[in-house]
Amino acid sequence: MSADGVLALLTAVLSFIAAIFVIDQYLHRPKAYKLLWSLGLLAYGIAAVAEVVGAAQGHWSLAVYRTWYFFGGLLVAAYLGMGTGYLLLPRRVANGIMGLLALATIYGAVRVFTTSISPSDLHQLQTATTQQIVDVSNFTIMPLDIEILAPILNIGGAALLFGGALWSAWVFWRKRVMPSRVLSNVLIAIGALAPSLLTGLIRLGFTSGFFLGQLIGIFFILAGFLVSIEIFVVFRVPFTNVILHQRTTAKPEPRAG
Repeated sequence: MSADGVLALLTAVLSFIAAIFVIDQYLHRPKAYKLLWSLGLLAYGIAAVAEVVGAAQGHWSLAVYRTWYFFGGLLVAAYLGMGTGYLLLPRRVANGIMGLLALATIYGAVRVFTTSISPSDLHQLQTATTQQIVDVSNFTIMPLDIEILAPILNIGGAALLFGGALWSAWVFWRKRVMPSRVLSNVLIAIGALAPSLLTGLIRLGFTSGFFLGQLIGIFFILAGFLVSIEIFVVFRVPFTNVILHQRTTAKPEPRAG
């Protein structure tokens, strides 16, 4: 397997581990932001698995590309950002944005998985390298409406995830309370920013920047979640009652603001 394939595999493993633990925490103490974060993490892992398959085969099939584009290109940033939205925004506003995201998800799924691909575009896909395919600024075989929808979901989701984390870190640092919240949000902000920064290095010839950025991103996001007392009050073996460690909280989890 290529170095890029190994990086994608590590990304998939960390993403699924994070998703399992956050889903377990959601079942233990249901909160909307935990559910949305877990869906974003699952999408992160599925997209990374598609990259592993494409890299291992040496060429990308249409099914692998569709799966990668839908979960990675449309859902990851949107759902991670939506989780932060439910944590910080008024519930009515968050519900309204979630309604639009749900419609966009359904529309995107139908278009990505059912749109006809011309023989020339299919040939272009099957002869392209993995590095060429992941450079979405120069390569895509998706219809124009999906090309427009993808950056809207990505920019909006990334803005919520990064901006919300940075703003929360600033608020709690300024108030000199809950240092774990400051550290958690700084880590999440780094994780949100890393993929975009390192993907940009593709244009400078560092073709592994995309895969390294993904890995660094999920590493810092997972670290931020583990530090966050809003997510992990009780550390336990997932889907069991075996408690490994329990934090003490004097008050219910506060909002930043």
